[in-house]
Amino acid sequence: MAITINSPVETKVHGLGNATGPVKSNEASDRAFEEALNKAGSMLVEPHAEATRAVENFTKGGTGNLHETMLAVEKEVISFKYMMTMRNKLLQAYQEIMRMGM
Repeated sequence: MAITINSPVETKVHGLGNATGPVKSNEASDRAFEEALNKAGSMLVEPHAEATRAVENFTKGGTGNLHETMLAVEKEVISFKYMMTMRNKLLQAYQEIMRMGM
């Protein structure tokens, strides 16, 4: 599975529809899972772009103020921590499945 980010607002997940192995997956469920991952990826990209824009505006003396800049940066930090928590939970679930005896 590969996740590619083509632009600040477009995130794509590739390789989910090619399930090989003893368990056959449903094409519709693959598509739904892919859409869920794409939505989660875009939810991470938006706060990053907003924080970058706020920092640039503040440092260049634009319209932004310190309070708004710090709020945007903290939103990005929170979304990154959430993403890492979800990644760790998915990894733990994968490891648990791999430990199961068939």
